[in-house]
Amino acid sequence: MTGREKIEAAFSVEGSRDLPVVICYESVFLRDHWDQLTKHPWWYLHVSDARQQVAWIRDLIAALDQDWLQMFPWTALEDEEYTTVEVRLAGVFRINKHTGHQEQIPVPRTSGWTAEGVQSIQPDRLPESFEDIDANIPLPDENDVDRAALEDRRQAAAAVIKEFGQAVWPYRHVSGPLWKTYGLWGFEGMMLLIATRPELVRHACERYLAVALRNVREAPEHGSSGIWIEDCLTDMISPEAFATLNIPFLRQLIEGIRSTGMRSIYYFCGNPAGKWDLILSLGMDALALE
Repeated sequence: MTGREKIEAAFSVEGSRDLPVVICYESVFLRDHWDQLTKHPWWYLHVSDARQQVAWIRDLIAALDQDWLQMFPWTALEDEEYTTVEVRLAGVFRINKHTGHQEQIPVPRTSGWTAEGVQSIQPDRLPESFEDIDANIPLPDENDVDRAALEDRRQAAAAVIKEFGQAVWPYRHVSGPLWKTYGLWGFEGMMLLIATRPELVRHACERYLAVALRNVREAPEHGSSGIWIEDCLTDMISPEAFATLNIPFLRQLIEGIRSTGMRSIYYFCGNPAGKWDLILSLGMDALALE
């Protein structure tokens, strides 16, 4: 059986006779082992050139022999903005084609985000109003799409699927709406506001859900057969908060995935004690536990 066949069989009532083997945090593994996996430069990951994408992914598949393939960010529009990537003598830059804003993409650091190591998000100021949240989480505008960039991503995805799509199962990552608020407020702010300002958290989740559903709708266009829904830190909140601030949005996300014909894998991080019935009520196609 190919990797794709093993994973598709695992979703069936009969199950798979061969166990599929995968890495769930593929991007982290790539960050730490890029030079061991491919001879191509690290910035190939960020560009949407079809030949470059196929070249390094060919190395990756040969080196790992795992059963799925994450369709990386070049295959879908960014959460908040439409960007292009340029490789210059000074480095690799991400450019917002609407505003002209340029940001250098740092060379990945093994085992951490910064020179000091792994750090948590600590915003200087917490968004404290509905207006603040709206400003920080712009909703998708279907009329404001960089069509040229989108077509580049589709061509790259099509080339990847043409060469590897029958050997491995292509999928995309999407974060759960409540878990996304960690990026907005950091750990302390997220936990504090869940406890004291649930209406504010709910509003942020509604907007993050809209962004996630947009990415879900585009995923099949880029060859994805399924969505891995990452949901971190929500083991640390009460079952009541989990039921009101997480479950409704996850259900809508899973229903959105199913409506496209893709499979959903819900990845719950931490201890599920006290939340089993809620988790199993979501209706996902598969459950992954950390």
